[in-house]
Amino acid sequence: MISFKEALNILNLNYGYNEESLKTAYKNKSKIWHPDLGRDPSGEMMKKINMARDILMAYLVSKGNKVDFELSLSKIQLIYVFQSLKKMRSIKYCLTK
Repeated sequence: MISFKEALNILNLNYGYNEESLKTAYKNKSKIWHPDLGRDPSGEMMKKINMARDILMAYLVSKGNKVDFELSLSKIQLIYVFQSLKKMRSIKYCLTK
């Protein structure tokens, strides 16, 4: 899980960002780092970009309320953990076949 400051750095945003600037920054970064474009075939950077977008959007939705933001971060973290487990399970299934 990346921190709030790392998320800002990944998308090259400052603390005064809004939803429109977040969407623009996400589009620009995803055009550069999308795995289908060949720059990062493993997709690790794109995963970081997606996580950064989710974290920064959660902060916008919580409107700075720390408790709501922490709950949103916990939900995001659980989603990414479950996605990783799903992938690991499908890989294990393919290897055992």
